[in-house]
Amino acid sequence: LATKYFSNFSKTHTKVNISSQYDYYNMIFQGPKDDNIKKGIVFADGEPFGFYLGELDNLLDTFNLYALLVARGKYNYLTDYLLIQIFNLSPSKLINIGGSEDLGIHNFKLKYNPEKLLSMMWATNYTL
Repeated sequence: LATKYFSNFSKTHTKVNISSQYDYYNMIFQGPKDDNIKKGIVFADGEPFGFYLGELDNLLDTFNLYALLVARGKYNYLTDYLLIQIFNLSPSKLINIGGSEDLGIHNFKLKYNPEKLLSMMWATNYTL
């Protein structure tokens, strides 16, 4: 799945800073042995179609979702399915589902009736 995605992506995108299929390898298959790290892969018909990774912040009693990756197009509502699974499995009642990089993502998240909305900024040293 990743090989096909990235080979097709590189044909249409010429930026040198695009991800490769190996960027997510450590996050999915390796990583620290930490009881606060929770991750899962969702399979359908024997194929992986979704992945999530998050960390329990004991100090703030919050589960911070760092990654939510889904294959698009084959199954409807896969993102909803993964988020509901995370909500049900989370050891905390407060879940930070991350930033809203665009209005569509923001509106998608609003349907879960968030307790509060936070704003964050990224500082980078990237130039074209």
